[in-house]
Amino acid sequence: MISLNKITKVYNDKAVVNNFSLEVDRGEMCVLIGPSGCGKTTTLRMINRMIEPTSGEIFIDSRDVKKIKPDLLRRSIGYAIQMVGLFPHMTVAANIAVVPQLLRWEKKKIKNRIDELLILVGLSPAEYSSKYPYQLSGGEAQRIGVARALAANPPILLMDEPFGAVDPLTRTKLQTQFLNIQKELHKTIILITHDLDEAIRMADRIAIMKDGELVQYDTPENILSRPYNQFVYKFVGTDRALKRLSRINISKFIKSAPSVDEDFSMDKVNQACEKCRWVWVTDSKHRLIGWIDRKILSQTTSIKEALVPVSLDEIAVTEGASLKEVLSIMLSSGLRTIPVTDKKGFLIGEIDMSIIERISAESINHYEKS
Repeated sequence: MISLNKITKVYNDKAVVNNFSLEVDRGEMCVLIGPSGCGKTTTLRMINRMIEPTSGEIFIDSRDVKKIKPDLLRRSIGYAIQMVGLFPHMTVAANIAVVPQLLRWEKKKIKNRIDELLILVGLSPAEYSSKYPYQLSGGEAQRIGVARALAANPPILLMDEPFGAVDPLTRTKLQTQFLNIQKELHKTIILITHDLDEAIRMADRIAIMKDGELVQYDTPENILSRPYNQFVYKFVGTDRALKRLSRINISKFIKSAPSVDEDFSMDKVNQACEKCRWVWVTDSKHRLIGWIDRKILSQTTSIKEALVPVSLDEIAVTEGASLKEVLSIMLSSGLRTIPVTDKKGFLIGEIDMSIIERISAESINHYEKS
């Protein structure tokens, strides 16, 4: 799909990208990572001809990009950057519509596409279409940036630190959402990040760069278990077993969760607590609202008195979460078992620390042997 063949870019007699070759398959997410100044952004911008290489060749679907007019090339490639780059004088809808309008889409088709993309990135068209960038939070602006990059349904996305300008909690949520979008759309993506955890979690393959050159291009698993040289070994760090947790989805480790409805009688609740230290409490629609500890229950006369309310953002994960996200919540909450809900807060099950302990031990043994 995308082929870079011995690309070099020279500024003032210095090669900021040197003899760089890379192949990215259709539907694959390649992440470029490396120290500041290693040539990541220059490499990315040469693909859509925002920067012209000094030498070398770049092909998209076997077509030499030098033979494609830059404006036509860029309209066929989605582009998202760290600071989003939304036009401040234009509404959210107008920002998303920029490329479709350049391609002369019909107004109805553009309107439908805007609504479709806002829903895809988790924002209400009725609420957000008429807003201006200054009215958005950082996370909302990043989502609009992704929606704009996807507007003309390009087969390729180039993304330069797309989640880098938001807080860690929001960044994790955006990563999860984007991975879900990618599962649905199967775009060919080259993404730049400075965050190794993000690279390991999101990439199909990671390209580690140093001084404008490619040091190792491999799957996250191989980069963690078989670093090519001392530079990659140090870059990855000694906590490789912990980093691997971000590659493992929780879905196959979810177990059934003991729960009671808030309208249950005390007899039913006591019965449910006979086999468990605590039970989760749901409302009439099976949405998680808290938990009850057996010790507290014995000192109260109603569920309402015994209930410990919870914030889903602080204590729960969804099925798309990684084991590293689970561990983070466990450590911050002091719990060894946390609930799993769907996006609307409906209780699905729970996951406990024993899974993380087992997988971490297996990883450590594997890395020690390698």
